[in-house]
Amino acid sequence: MTPKPAAPLFLAAALALAAVPAPAQAPPAPEAQASPAAPAPAVPAASSPSPQTPPAPPPARPRETILSLVLKGRWIMIPLGICSLVTLTLALERAISLRRSRVGPPALADEVFRALPARGKATRDQLEEAFALCDRSGSILGRMLRAGIERFHRDEAHAQAALEEAALREAHYLKRQARPFMVVSGLGPLLGLLGTISGMITCFEKATAADTMSRVTTMTQGIYEALVATFSGLLIAIVAYLLYYYFLGATDRIVDRLDEAANRFLDHYYAHAVPGTARPRAPEPGPAPSVAPAVAPAVAPAPAMAPAPAGAGDAGG
Repeated sequence: MTPKPAAPLFLAAALALAAVPAPAQAPPAPEAQASPAAPAPAVPAASSPSPQTPPAPPPARPRETILSLVLKGRWIMIPLGICSLVTLTLALERAISLRRSRVGPPALADEVFRALPARGKATRDQLEEAFALCDRSGSILGRMLRAGIERFHRDEAHAQAALEEAALREAHYLKRQARPFMVVSGLGPLLGLLGTISGMITCFEKATAADTMSRVTTMTQGIYEALVATFSGLLIAIVAYLLYYYFLGATDRIVDRLDEAANRFLDHYYAHAVPGTARPRAPEPGPAPSVAPAVAPAVAPAPAMAPAPAGAGDAGG
């Protein structure tokens, strides 16, 4: 037999094997699917941050208030607070006491002059009415006019002395009332300096006990809190100093008004009877009589008598 018929059989067997379907492949396990996908999101997150994401802002620091600053000043703020209350109370009291109506009503002097028209013709009822006007006013000007009316029956010198004495007494009283402002203006900076030194001592004590990293923060915070006392003391002192000179100027203006009213009082009651003339002044002393002429005649003959004995001696010789 020849080998030629085997070729078609081999070809047919190969085609049959190719036509048999291949077995289906099993799907991968769930762990195998998740394992390669897990590192995928972690790699880009760890590699570099996104440039579009801004950094988180630092926490906002709470804003300082007056109460927080006072609390940071610690115990020295108690005497400083007392000084500020004293200054405020005195300022209100002086502002009320130095009002124009309390110093003296503008028409008070004219009312007194109408109630007591003339010094020589004044009656007891007129005097009592003038005293009542001065007492009802309850003012500085009323007290000064009353002092002048009490010396009404005396001469001008006594009335003027009474008016000046009353005006000086009122001026001294007003200036004494303004003296606490000067005390506070000098005491405020001293208390502030004392609080600052006390705070610095506490600050350095805490900085010594702190570690190296927090030492600078501790010192700056302590100095910041210690300077609050100095600021408060200087602020109170400046306000008190300005108030002192303000009320001192008001006192000077009141004294000027009292001086003007006293001059009107003297001009009204101690003027001449002729209208339009000034009040009489003390008569000027005339030239004192010289004693020399009276003595001169008694002494003058003495030299004239000296030659007489000399002439008599010559004649006898």
